[in-house]
Amino acid sequence: MSESIISAGRVMEAGYNVNFRITSDTLTDGFVSTTFPLYGGSITTPHNLTVIVMEYAGHTWRLPTF
Repeated sequence: MSESIISAGRVMEAGYNVNFRITSDTLTDGFVSTTFPLYGGSITTPHNLTVIVMEYAGHTWRLPTF
């Protein structure tokens, strides 16, 4: 698996909402921990059409791999 680094600032400047969280915030944010065991917050597209749930592990946020 290759790693890619993106600038959160660039994504935010493009109108995306980036919400960095840690795994203990899963239920607070309305997500199910069994569905998202590595929950790390979310990225929402500019028109709120899509929410991408990030993974948090090893003190690092990552986009999910499918």
